[in-house]
Amino acid sequence: MSIIRDLGHRLREFGILATLALAFSFSINIVFIVNILLGHPVGLPRDEYLRIGEEILLSFSAILLLHLFSNAVARGELVRTLKDLTRTYDRVVENAKACGLEAIYPDRRAALEAIWPRILSAKKHVLLMGVALNEIVTDEQRFSELSARVRTHKGVDSRFLILNPLTSPAVFRSILESDRPTIERYIRQCETNAFQEAGAAFTDTTLISDCSLAYSKFNYPHFVDRVKFYRHDPSVWMVIVDDHVFVESYTFGRPMGSLAATYALRLGGELPVFEYVGEQEKTFKILRDHFERLWMSTEDDLFHMGLQYKNKEHILDVRVFRRRFEWFKMVCQGLRGDYEKRRSVRQRYDCGLTMITSHGQVPVQMYDLSQEGLAVIADRFGSNIRMGEVVTFQVDPNCRNPDAEFARNFFTEQRGSYHVVRKAGGSNLSKEREIVGLKRAA
Repeated sequence: MSIIRDLGHRLREFGILATLALAFSFSINIVFIVNILLGHPVGLPRDEYLRIGEEILLSFSAILLLHLFSNAVARGELVRTLKDLTRTYDRVVENAKACGLEAIYPDRRAALEAIWPRILSAKKHVLLMGVALNEIVTDEQRFSELSARVRTHKGVDSRFLILNPLTSPAVFRSILESDRPTIERYIRQCETNAFQEAGAAFTDTTLISDCSLAYSKFNYPHFVDRVKFYRHDPSVWMVIVDDHVFVESYTFGRPMGSLAATYALRLGGELPVFEYVGEQEKTFKILRDHFERLWMSTEDDLFHMGLQYKNKEHILDVRVFRRRFEWFKMVCQGLRGDYEKRRSVRQRYDCGLTMITSHGQVPVQMYDLSQEGLAVIADRFGSNIRMGEVVTFQVDPNCRNPDAEFARNFFTEQRGSYHVVRKAGGSNLSKEREIVGLKRAA
């Protein structure tokens, strides 16, 4: 459409110029013809008037021909453009038809207007999955209609998949939805190992509130065996009604420029929703299989979720924050705007590296490093490296390979000592070797 608009602007601009030129030429011709007819030579012989008139008429004809020619060229360009657009449109329609694509909606809100009548008239299937199905459970009229439909049409296969909020994927998503003060609080709690406080604070987030509301709405006898709470990362928001499927991809992003305004609000609902039709179409089969696989691999139903909600602080404390606090801390620091800490991929460096301890010098191999620490491979027996010990490093000055240059620059930049914080074996190391983890001393 933009091509047609540009072409239209060009035609209009040229048409205006050509019209002005024609009008000017025509006006001059009229003036000369009137002067000749009225016998007003204004100092020129009659023959001279006729000669000038002929020249003006020739100019007028040339401008007219140029105008007609340019219009013909422009029309030809327009025809070619329309033909190209038609071919492109035909390809898009053909591919959409091959996929079973019926319609595209700008966002979830618009799609629900088309989905809801189909849900209320479904004959075989009503399958919904999302994070908390918030657009439905918070709409009293819609949820009342859905509940009545499930209760009175037991022959319709109605099932609902909702995210279990007491899991690591849910906490990660909730952190992404949080504002900066909340992120700062999570970091402080992780740094002080205040896992119980972090778990308790999470119970007030938008995500767990939405999922709790969904649980309370669905917690009625006619929904038993029809609702499950999955533990996986949310992948799609999807509604399957008979032979129609509506799907929107979940992302962690928001529209550019709206980040500050939408902090602490839900992610999702802003991408286009695609509607596919035809139970025998490949796309429909894949999406239906996606729902069924997630349903079969999910154990938590209304009964299990009720027990978990009664013990949610303990679950978040022990099963989530204690196990994944390093990851959550890294996530919060990244969202806060901290720099990327890893400086290289894991690999061994042959750089003639020596670790200087209180008991002497220990030859080691650099295995991994970041902005705040590193890991080295050392001899398990004879290195006598103690936990908590403060060590420094030096690189063999005679070693000139790229690894040595990298290590030399790294330690020159750091200019610090390191605490031994971890010692462990490696799956690809012999029993005589161990990995020593070190953190940069303050």
